[in-house]
Parts: sequence; structure tokens; C-alpha cells
Amino acid sequence: FFVYAAHILILTVAAYYRPTKKHGTPPFAFHHTTGEYFRVTGEILSVLGGVYFFFRGIKYFKQRRPSLKAIFTNSYSELLFFIHSLLLLGALVLYFSRQELYVVFMVFSLALGWTNLLYYT
Repeated sequence: FFVYAAHILILTVAAYYRPTKKHGTPPFAFHHTTGEYFRVTGEILSVLGGVYFFFRGIKYFKQRRPSLKAIFTNSYSELLFFIHSLLLLGALVLYFSRQELYVVFMVFSLALGWTNLLYYT
């Protein structure tokens, strides 16, 4: 619970302080200031959390091999954690592909992450 809560909080703060369109297109230039170091550290920790939850979801589904019915009844929260990680990693790919669409993936990842945190934990 605490790892996921820390992951969502760090992701939220990093998303809040991300550069906007007036700073150019992604990936944004890095300025050597204290705020930039904190922001990039938050982004790196968020991506590492996304990778962790992605592989945890794969491990869960490989070990349990739930049926489609079992996923939607018993493992619904695990499915949502996995989708959250997919959205976050999709935002990462789009960010480094210089696409502004990464913001949409990041917003849905944040919304799903907060929903998971507030409802399922």
C-alpha cells in the first residue's frame, strides 16, 4: 500500500511540475536547477514504479492464470493496476517519440492510479 501511495504521489507531483508547450516539444530541455533535478528524479521514480507494477501484473497473471470471469470478479484491482502501468509506460514511449499525446496517457494513468488508491486500498 505504501509503495503504491508513494508512487502515485510522486507521479502527481512530477506531472504537476512538468514543462508546458511554451517550453518546446517533448522531450524537454534540462536546465540545471534544483527544481529540475527534483522533477526529473520524480519522473524517473514514476517510470520505475510503472515498470515494477507492469512486471508484477505479468507475474500475477502468469502464476494465477485467471479466467476472464475471475479477472472481472476477483482480480479487478490487479487488472486496473496493470492498466495503470501500461498507460504510464505508453506515456513514456510517446514522450520520447516527441508526441504531445503523452499528456493524455499520463492524465488517464493518474486518474486510474488515484481511483485505485482511493477505492481498492
